[in-house]
Amino acid sequence: MTTLIKTATSSIVSMATDDVIYVAATGSIIKTSGGAAIQSSSAVPAKNASVVIDGLVARLAAPQVGFTAAVIATAYSEGDSGSNTFSIGQTGVVRSNTDGFLLRDANDTVDSLGLIDVQGTAISMDRGGTVINAGAIFAADAVIVIGGTTLIRNFGQIITTATGITSQANNGTLTNSGSITATVTGIALEGGTQTLSNTGTLSAGISAIAVTGLTAGRVQSSGELHATALTGTALLVTTSKGLTLDLSGLITAGAYGVFAEDSVNLKVIQAAAISAGTTGIKMLAADGLRLENSGAVAGGLNGMALAGNNAALTNSGDIQGLSGDGVQAQGAIFTLHNTGSIEGAGKGVSYTGSSLTGGYLLLDNGSSGVIHGGAQGVVVAYTDVPGPTVQTIIHNAGEISGRLAAIQITGLPMSLHNSGTIFASQGPAITVTGEQNMRIVNTGVIETSFGDTAINLAGTTGGGVNVLQNYGQIIGSVLMGDQLSTVRNHGLIAGDVNLDLGNDIYDGRGGEVTGAVLGQSGNDQLTGGSASDALFGGDGLDTLRGGAGDDLLYGGLGRDVLTGNAGADVFVFERAGEVSVGLVRDHIADFESGVDRIDFSFGAEQSFIGADAFDGHAGQIRYLRGAGVILGDIDGDRVADFGLVLDSHAILTAADFGL
Repeated sequence: MTTLIKTATSSIVSMATDDVIYVAATGSIIKTSGGAAIQSSSAVPAKNASVVIDGLVARLAAPQVGFTAAVIATAYSEGDSGSNTFSIGQTGVVRSNTDGFLLRDANDTVDSLGLIDVQGTAISMDRGGTVINAGAIFAADAVIVIGGTTLIRNFGQIITTATGITSQANNGTLTNSGSITATVTGIALEGGTQTLSNTGTLSAGISAIAVTGLTAGRVQSSGELHATALTGTALLVTTSKGLTLDLSGLITAGAYGVFAEDSVNLKVIQAAAISAGTTGIKMLAADGLRLENSGAVAGGLNGMALAGNNAALTNSGDIQGLSGDGVQAQGAIFTLHNTGSIEGAGKGVSYTGSSLTGGYLLLDNGSSGVIHGGAQGVVVAYTDVPGPTVQTIIHNAGEISGRLAAIQITGLPMSLHNSGTIFASQGPAITVTGEQNMRIVNTGVIETSFGDTAINLAGTTGGGVNVLQNYGQIIGSVLMGDQLSTVRNHGLIAGDVNLDLGNDIYDGRGGEVTGAVLGQSGNDQLTGGSASDALFGGDGLDTLRGGAGDDLLYGGLGRDVLTGNAGADVFVFERAGEVSVGLVRDHIADFESGVDRIDFSFGAEQSFIGADAFDGHAGQIRYLRGAGVILGDIDGDRVADFGLVLDSHAILTAADFGL
């Protein structure tokens, strides 16, 4: 049956199966009491009916017990495969001081070019359906869909005092190329498998998009997402493991741009710009997270905060933490690949926590990658780490910088390969405390402009080994720590090398060090390079080899073996105790008379008496060439107070002692 309404009426219009109801531009249905203006019987629900509205359909009555509080209502038909269609033309208006459409049947369709203006819910569907809006909707909630299969497309304008669209569909597809403005939430996706594509504008006080309980789905936005409240989150995701997020538009929020409490796959594409009052992107319990950013992400506190095991961030864009950190991360196994820019007022990248039972941090900073912190560039700090299997792995081909430190490690072993630049302006470029087994390979530049320490491993503990291999430039001193240390320098170290405690090795062949090499305690092996080296053995049984330059060799306490090699070398003994008078004496392996020099920097004024016996004058030095033994009498008692062995049995003169 076809019903044509060309004039005003206040009577209810019943809708039956296959009916066509047309409200002309000149017609109107205005209900001031009772229930709906258009409805189907609950006893015999309508199927395949069509309603076209070019005029006004309104319900202006207060809610009444026993009556439907909606303008248009359909009833549920069990097992019904038919659907009803409601079309609102450009001149059509649906108005209500309660709800608009209450559609209980499955797969009904609302297609609007006109105006829906209600104080309650504009469109409510109990069993899925289709909503297409190219007009305007003003409501508390614009669309609520429960169950079934749902298709919602908004090309027009939606303004609500609560939520724009709520989809609780089993299988939902939503697109927005218009604008949705809501006091609370723009679009809410709840449960099932759902996809959302936004090329328009979503603006809400609390959340532009809120996703919860999805078993699978995708959210794509190349449009705009805005959460205007100070506590607002533009895109909120909870308990929706496996969700894929593709963002390439503008996102602003009072608190968080993106906040997820589960594992998702998130891609922030180049055109995207995320700006939030607290954190640009925050992820909690995000095990297996895969996040790709080629856009711009900024937070008033942190750029990104990520917590989850086996998580990965790939950044080729720009990440900023305006008052906090660029990227904060927690959890076993975190991988960061950076070819873009990461910057924080505090730390550039922070990987911290109280306990870590397994896994690693892998930081790969590519040649175009920049990581900068107002305090530290990269900070790794865990206080409870059992065993050496947990470690920090850093590959840097770009730039890592910070004011107090470029890289600061606490609690985890570290393996660092640097072919780029690591720089600190007011502290060590690299500082490590509380762990062992540090390995640094440098083919780039490690530099500090504050003090003289570029690499500080003094706080490392335990029974492991610290290894530094330098093929590049280290501008500043190196402090290796209280355990076994090995330094192989084939480049430039502009400062001292302090090996500290332990049986240490320094091999400078092919390299240059502008300061001193300090063995300190332990049985050390120090080998100079082609330049002029200053080698200090310190305490212990040390072996010093000078290399090709004019070297200074300080054996220190203990039985030492000193080899000058090529160049005019000086063998310096600062205390009598460094050159024992007994049979266990220091040895100079290759002394060359007239070229090298022996400096006994202690005792009274010295004199060389050749092979003659001491005659009671203090400071006499005699040489028994056959045995290669040098003896000295400090106090003039005719008894040797110190001794030294020349393995070369060279012919000596007073000039060989600087006398």
